[in-house]
Amino acid sequence: MWLSGFIFSFLSLSLSVSSFSTNPEVFEPNRIFVGGLSDECVAKDIMEHFNQYGTIKEISILGGREKKQSTRRGKQKPYAFVTFDTYLSAKNAIENANSQGNPLFKQVKRTLPVDSSKRKRSNKSRQREIDNRHHIIEICEESNLILLVQSTHVERLEEYIISKQKKTPNLALQTKGVTKAVTRNNSLLFLSTCNPNKIAEILLKDPILHRALKKAFVVREGSKSASLINNNDCIEIVQSFLEQERSHHIPRSFRLNVFPPSRLTQLLSTIEKIQNHSIVLDPKNYTHTVSIVQVYTYKGRAKEESTGTDALVMWGTAPALNTGESFQSNDDAVSRAYFKLKEAFTLCNVDTGQFHGCVALDCGSAPGGWTKYLASDLGCGLVYSVDPGKLLIDMSNVRHIQMKIQDAILLLRQENHPKIKIWVSDMCLHEMESQVDFLLLAKKEGILEESVFFVLTLKCNTGFSKDYFDNQARKVLQSLKARAKTRNTAIYHLFSNRSGERTILGFLE
Repeated sequence: MWLSGFIFSFLSLSLSVSSFSTNPEVFEPNRIFVGGLSDECVAKDIMEHFNQYGTIKEISILGGREKKQSTRRGKQKPYAFVTFDTYLSAKNAIENANSQGNPLFKQVKRTLPVDSSKRKRSNKSRQREIDNRHHIIEICEESNLILLVQSTHVERLEEYIISKQKKTPNLALQTKGVTKAVTRNNSLLFLSTCNPNKIAEILLKDPILHRALKKAFVVREGSKSASLINNNDCIEIVQSFLEQERSHHIPRSFRLNVFPPSRLTQLLSTIEKIQNHSIVLDPKNYTHTVSIVQVYTYKGRAKEESTGTDALVMWGTAPALNTGESFQSNDDAVSRAYFKLKEAFTLCNVDTGQFHGCVALDCGSAPGGWTKYLASDLGCGLVYSVDPGKLLIDMSNVRHIQMKIQDAILLLRQENHPKIKIWVSDMCLHEMESQVDFLLLAKKEGILEESVFFVLTLKCNTGFSKDYFDNQARKVLQSLKARAKTRNTAIYHLFSNRSGERTILGFLE
């Protein structure tokens, strides 16, 4: 009897353990939820508090000030997810954090994985997806040029192209719409023009657009229901291309221009299998380009499965683009920075002739892109290039002061020199407002002219939303206006700016 009772207890325990390990409702991961964060709490504070319980792999702060206000519950408090390397560390953090209490947060609890089998999609959400797909089909019907753009720059690029319309009326250029690309942080900008090759060449040759514009695809108007993940769809697309090409009697060689690029190998393999070697593929010495672009895909949610008709593809054949000589210098960092400052001066709408022969100062100048623009394009008589690092340029009208800017300001105050008319700074600073502090320090020490033009890059605030970062940039500009007299000030997200950078410019009186 005792043996049978022992076996029964053992089996019950085994079933209980098995149920615990497979049931998503009781599974406890290494990730914890930290709710009710104070407005002052940042990732560093969370790290300092929770690293006593174990090694932290990731901290994500969500919600808070950048979240839209709810009409029902007011502004949502920020909250965080903290991921430890082990379950025991997460368990220890939950037990101890709640018992101790902390002014930085209100509660700590475990997080549960989402059981996708129980999720249901609303009819409203499904209809919204259908409407979005129909909208993309309409855009495709009128477009013959697609631009792959960094998402943070797509709005500015639209404005830039609209300005190009006035300069090229004979090309009948129009923007048709924007969609999110199937790859992260990218968007597709759809255009219509009577000469897509010409427009693509103009845009790709523009050095100011180098960071924002990644690729251009010349395609035929209209989309096809197909997915580049589906082998049968790939075969159908390739067969359409081969049939069209066999009608041409002039020998042509091709390069495939595929988006997303991860599908290139499969398409090349498909062509190799089904063609009769009458088509020449040459990625270097090609006369034409075949563009194949996945413009839309729906992977499904919950129990929904994607079908072949969900996705959309556009493709087309066009002569190889002539983008001319590369505008990059031998040092890419110098070249990239050079065009960042060039774009800033283009946007400021001031007569750059007034700066010819003047004195300029470049803070954090290494490797020398901004200094190069000031000394060459702008024609400054003297450029103080301030940076503890080495410059990669050597010009007669450039004086490299190899020290920190605060030390350089004191040095220049002691010397008898012409006062500075242009102040630019691309320094990477922990606090954005430090850019303003250094500019005003130079004004206080008397090394600037009465009216000085400034260009300041605000950066190094990562991990925040675009709206939050834009708001912080506005606060920096408001602080400058409150502390000094300014005119013609503006904030820009330049094409050469990274996603976590903004540029402010104007005059300090």
